[in-house]
Amino acid sequence: MKSILRRGWLLAAIAFFSGLGCVHLHNAADSRQAAAAVQQFHAFQTNAGGVYGVMLANHQKAELAMSARLTAAVDQDFQARAGGVTSKTWGRIQDELATAMEALPGASNAVTSEFTRFVGQITGARAALKSDTEAAAALEAEREAAETTALQWQARWIFFRGALETFTSAGGTALLDRRSLDQARREIERRPVGNSTVGEILKSDLANLEKLRVAGLPNAYTLDLFDPAAAPGLKVQLLGLGEDLARAGIARTKITIDYLNAVTNLFSNWKQALGLQAKHLRLAQNPLRSLLTADPALAEIRVLATLEHFRSQSRQTQLEVCGQVLEWYSVAVSFDRAAIDELSRRPASLEHEHSIRISRINASEREALLARGLQSLERYHSGGITPEQIANLLQAAEAAGLGVIGARLH
Repeated sequence: MKSILRRGWLLAAIAFFSGLGCVHLHNAADSRQAAAAVQQFHAFQTNAGGVYGVMLANHQKAELAMSARLTAAVDQDFQARAGGVTSKTWGRIQDELATAMEALPGASNAVTSEFTRFVGQITGARAALKSDTEAAAALEAEREAAETTALQWQARWIFFRGALETFTSAGGTALLDRRSLDQARREIERRPVGNSTVGEILKSDLANLEKLRVAGLPNAYTLDLFDPAAAPGLKVQLLGLGEDLARAGIARTKITIDYLNAVTNLFSNWKQALGLQAKHLRLAQNPLRSLLTADPALAEIRVLATLEHFRSQSRQTQLEVCGQVLEWYSVAVSFDRAAIDELSRRPASLEHEHSIRISRINASEREALLARGLQSLERYHSGGITPEQIANLLQAAEAAGLGVIGARLH
């Protein structure tokens, strides 16, 4: 009985193989090709990732150049207006101010409507982000559990293979004494698996084997080791893919939230700019209305002639009123108008930048699908049982008298 217990770990690991139903044959050439494909695709990912970065950099350069041109254009426009305003009549200026003021409520309402619409989208995007984050966390936990299972699966395979090597090298357990068995077991248990060892990962399994409590272990050490459909490493890849896609979804939602925040800030600034223009228009309208109420004939007189007339008569108060009208008129129709035009251009620019960032995320999703597929292919071809291992197994089966194994493999 003690002899059986001493050899129990070895005999149990080999005997469980009698349940074998599906054999995955290792192919070295396919394994090398799969590994090469993974390396090539990794090189592609490294280079391809910079394309969208270049697109974003070019977009930002174009925006800076456009802003510089617009700034220069505003200065030129102001100088042109300042030079041309003196040839206009006060009635013409009053009409322009009235037209600009009439257009403001419609523009303000449109901006407010867009602002409200984007704020609503932010609420929805934040809810989606919360959901995506929870889903990603669940997938991460499941993947980590699958990785633990994969390490157990790999450790069981190493242990099983080590048992076969020990058995066949000795020509059967009858030729192995306790010291040799213990030495072989310790050597197998020290073999590395990931950042751990076979013995550490299979602590529970080895205790059961030592005590011959083998219920529930046969499949783990036979069918699962040689059945590619049972390989947990493939499950890790699938869960990893799910996690990759979930993380991409989170990144996409965050980018969208950033975009929506930028747009809502833009519309908020746009509304403020319209309010500022309205203020400046009123600062020009009110004194002009008072000036024309006091002397209606001024409506048909050009600005330059009016200024010369008031100066010649030393009418300083009227000159100051005229200066105030011209100052705020020029600001409202030049600087304010330019600021509003710049703000109206920005939504399209932000949308374009957002589309580049989203395209980068979409590309990362497609790359994740390909990468995980290639990694799964590599994992599959790097595994499997070799012809040498089959030969050793047959030898072990014959030496142990386990005819059922030989019959199944033949």
